[in-house]
Amino acid sequence: MMANEGHIEAFDIYEHKLPLIRQQADRLGIEIVTAETMDSAEGSESLYETADKLLADVPCSGLGVIRRKPEIKYKEIQDFTDLEVLQGRILEKIFAVSEDRRNFSLQHMHHKRQRKRRPDQAFS
Repeated sequence: MMANEGHIEAFDIYEHKLPLIRQQADRLGIEIVTAETMDSAEGSESLYETADKLLADVPCSGLGVIRRKPEIKYKEIQDFTDLEVLQGRILEKIFAVSEDRRNFSLQHMHHKRQRKRRPDQAFS
């Protein structure tokens, strides 16, 4: 898509995940990725305003990988509710400063499969 030209900034709230981002970029031969820590729920208005495209890979429940991580089934229901609130905070922050929502993509899996609305419709 970008032919290894330009710049990709990747963020995670956890410092220990940054090497994983870099490893995956290296594995794919992508040399234009930098990885830094940032809490996306707090965000960076200057980043959101200057980015050509935004991709939000919001935290998920992990239920899609329950076979590999069986401990997930012991989570409390409140954990999933809190997760949905956090996802909403991240999207609200992005949409509050993003003028052109066509430049936004959401990577998201939800434990409530019956939810079929587009995420940006909640903030229109």
